Amino acid sequence: MAVLEWLMRFLPHIGFDDRHNGMFVDQKILPLAAQLFSSQFGCMRHPGYNVAYWNLHEREITSINDRYMVNGHPAIFFHLSGFRAEEPDTFSRYSSWNFERLPILKEIIAEYLSYIPPEPLAKPDYSYDHIGSYKVSPDLRRHYFIHRTLTGYRKARLKGTIRRYTHQGGSWL
Repeated sequence: MAVLEWLMRFLPHIGFDDRHNGMFVDQKILPLAAQLFSSQFGCMRHPGYNVAYWNLHEREITSINDRYMVNGHPAIFFHLSGFRAEEPDTFSRYSSWNFERLPILKEIIAEYLSYIPPEPLAKPDYSYDHIGSYKVSPDLRRHYFIHRTLTGYRKARLKGTIRRYTHQGGSWL
């Protein structure tokens, strides 16, 4: 319960997708929560979970009897972050891993693509990007999430303070 209260206190202020300022949702805060509340967290050590470009250097992927294995254990799921079906020859736009460097990746991608319909899929809008026909900016979403009201947003936007959340005196503003 304490970890949830702590997360509810900090995530609204620093848990946003704001890559320009080094924040990506929960990726900075969850490792800290895991350290502060270690007795309430567990760690999955099975190498077949969350196989992704950021951990391929520590995993050996093989195929045995039409089953992918990771370090000798069954693969549970692959995280294809940065892969785009429109660019099937690029494993991930975020990394240097490619099919020449690790040929089995081409097999994995080919299998994945076999489950996707061949006709182009329309790119859906992010469901929280609109209120009616109005596009909601990340700044407006952040302001509403923190303050639970749109009151003051226009004034904060005009003053240019929307993206200036800083750490002062031990609390996040």
